[in-house]
Amino acid sequence: MIDHYEIQSHRPGQGWEHVGNKYPDYKWEVRRPWYFLGLVRRPRIINREAALKQAACDLVGLLAESWADDKGERIRIILWCRTAFGRLWKVTIIET
Repeated sequence: MIDHYEIQSHRPGQGWEHVGNKYPDYKWEVRRPWYFLGLVRRPRIINREAALKQAACDLVGLLAESWADDKGERIRIILWCRTAFGRLWKVTIIET
């Protein structure tokens, strides 16, 4: 599951610098699965696809604005994902 997006910038003569994070706006619902006979409540995300698409669109807009302002600056967006056991791993999805 996608945990958040990280934005980094690189200016000439400097290293990569953290700019900000964008977290998907997940909506949660609490349910009682039938196999627990109503004794245990489990949270569940109900708008996963919509939240991820909105976060990605926001990041692309931010990237376009930043790149138009300063041609010497490079931007990269890193996708942070969380495994079922809670470990985080990252993948660079856009780098200019």
